[in-house]
Amino acid sequence: MKEKDTLTRILEDVNSKNILVSASAGTGKTYTMVQKVISNLLNDPTCEMDNILMLTFSRESAADMRNKIEIEIRKILSNDKSAYFKDLTPDQKSKLRIQLNKIPNSQISTIDSFCYSIIKKYFNVIGIDPSIRMGDTAELEILLLDVFNDLFTKYIKEDDEFVELISEFRGHDNYDSFYKMIKDLLSFAKVQKKPFTSIVTPKDLDFTKLISKKIDSRNYFDICESVNTEEYKDKIKETYLYLTKNNLKVILADLEKMINEYNSFCDIELNGEIIKIQKAVDVINKALKMNKPDELMKCIGSFKVESLLRSNTKIITRYFESSDEYKKFSWAYREDLKDFIEKIESDLSVYKNTYIDDNYARMCTGVNKFVLFAKELDRKFFEAKKQKGIIDYEDCNMYALFALSSDAAQGDNQYKYIFIDEYQDTNYLQEYLIELISKKCKQLFCVGDIKQSIYGFRNAEPKIFLDRMNNILNNTIENGKIYELDKNYRSDGDIVTFVNELFGNIINEETCDIK
Repeated sequence: MKEKDTLTRILEDVNSKNILVSASAGTGKTYTMVQKVISNLLNDPTCEMDNILMLTFSRESAADMRNKIEIEIRKILSNDKSAYFKDLTPDQKSKLRIQLNKIPNSQISTIDSFCYSIIKKYFNVIGIDPSIRMGDTAELEILLLDVFNDLFTKYIKEDDEFVELISEFRGHDNYDSFYKMIKDLLSFAKVQKKPFTSIVTPKDLDFTKLISKKIDSRNYFDICESVNTEEYKDKIKETYLYLTKNNLKVILADLEKMINEYNSFCDIELNGEIIKIQKAVDVINKALKMNKPDELMKCIGSFKVESLLRSNTKIITRYFESSDEYKKFSWAYREDLKDFIEKIESDLSVYKNTYIDDNYARMCTGVNKFVLFAKELDRKFFEAKKQKGIIDYEDCNMYALFALSSDAAQGDNQYKYIFIDEYQDTNYLQEYLIELISKKCKQLFCVGDIKQSIYGFRNAEPKIFLDRMNNILNNTIENGKIYELDKNYRSDGDIVTFVNELFGNIINEETCDIK
């Protein structure tokens, strides 16, 4: 018996509540989704285009999907060859003809457009003006910059701690750097399932509690409490642990290179000095295995820079002064070595335990001030948008979540089949939205390719795709099934092999937190 192809198995799967399709470029992702839509229409007597929701990440993709569904249905109705839909009954053909008229008004759109339609439908539940509109990018940027300038000027005049914080942004562009960091922080925080937890608050905030409050007052920021320096000492040390290890890896590579060079020309009498340098390498290797900040700092404290300098001096003095060939290079080499040792000493001194103990409180004060400024900026920006009757994408998503979580929306069970295109470009706020709207649907169909994630600038999180895949594999997601489209119809085999080898080396846990 011939094994069924992947698409056939996907079309015949009417029982899985959650389907995840991993579809590489050129493997027929769009075609698969189109066929699945038609399959739902034909196999479920209660399914109409009105009951299908398809969300993607660009208007062009939405229009293209709508167009391809219409073309495919027309092909089937004209008795053109279809590999998957043959011998339709008169009732099935009649149903498809009716669906053709519904396609132009079907809910195939971007996530933002869908959220905007929810806002318009439930404006009275949310408590906003029904005439509110999406602000364009330039308009929102100018408004944010105006609000930021006013608040920045106020803080500079009235808050000495804020002035000290700004001074930490080195160079002539500290104003621009601060603005960009604040802007990125706000953008990041507002698309998290637990806003700010990964940056500021150690408390395990529940997003469902946050959206149950009035969004007008921006409670998802107001809930964040001031930084407690004792609570954040460990978090700051964890940050230094990460930074220290990165710096130590660079130092380690330089020392190992130095040892290799010395071994190539040193005599036996100098082996003892090389061993001393090797001991420094051993200390760093030991430090890199430490998972507790205090242990790592203590290990680094045993690093003897002076001993390292003496050993290197003995080696180059002995070698260069006894070799006519290298005498002319000895002075330059000594100077380079001196600079290198000084760099090691400087780098390591920053990460000694005393540095952390002496400075964490000051740093926490800066973080606290940074967050307070961000919270006030967000509130003032929200009020400025409200006065102009505009919202941004994050507002749109938050309002939609609030509406869909309300009692008024609980009886709204319009969508039986939900499709999520480009699932790898979902952020946590959108993922929570998907969870809400799919609770009562018959089937959630998510399609994506982690290698094609391009919406990082809007805080897309490819890990969401991987988490769903792992949850299905571990049976922690209700009635889930994974399918993989791995046959490329677009590219030559050599190109496919090259790309697979390239991404196999690039995409991993170390480079992008992806296993």
